[in-house]
Amino acid sequence: VDIIELDLRSTSDDAIVVLHDRTVDRTTDGTGRVSGLNLAALRRLTVEPEGGKDAARDHVPTLVEVLELSRPHKAKLLLDIKDGGRLDLATVIREARDNHLPDRIVVGVRRLADLKAVKAIDPDVTTLAFVSAQSEIDAFIAGGVDIVRLWSDWIVADPAAPARIQGKGRKVWALMGRMVPGESEALRALHERIRCASVDAIITDTPQILLQTRQ
Repeated sequence: VDIIELDLRSTSDDAIVVLHDRTVDRTTDGTGRVSGLNLAALRRLTVEPEGGKDAARDHVPTLVEVLELSRPHKAKLLLDIKDGGRLDLATVIREARDNHLPDRIVVGVRRLADLKAVKAIDPDVTTLAFVSAQSEIDAFIAGGVDIVRLWSDWIVADPAAPARIQGKGRKVWALMGRMVPGESEALRALHERIRCASVDAIITDTPQILLQTRQ
């Protein structure tokens, strides 16, 4: 794959960890909000393995740990700022620099305030807008964002949307995250349809299917 997405959240003592959910309930043997636990408490939890009870167990990783693991590889890292307004963006960018990865990160933001903050810290960092509605796109473009994320169902409804954004000098990454069919052939057809919409990248939980469309 070319890009790996990391979901960043902040603990109660401002450590930056990689976890998708607001709470630890679904993915660990603990309970509670990530923001309500300090790093030491989070470290005592065990991540529930997807491979069953005999699979290897691990802990919730910090951003630094994942950056260190990523250093030998070529894939870019999309850092999804889940806790906008809480998470220390300067620390995120500094830790990427310290691990010699500044050219390989894309900072994904949901708030214009976070976009402005990232650009103030380092105007050369590539940014992506996780817009919640298409009506937000122009504001993020005006704010200097480099990439706009579009849901795949938006592109299905309006196939010309990527070209309009690209015409304004921005790249478009499509996210296969909503209204996605469960049947493999239909899912493959949807990936092919989005790929043919001339987006610049596709974010998917099933990269093996996307790779099939390239063959």
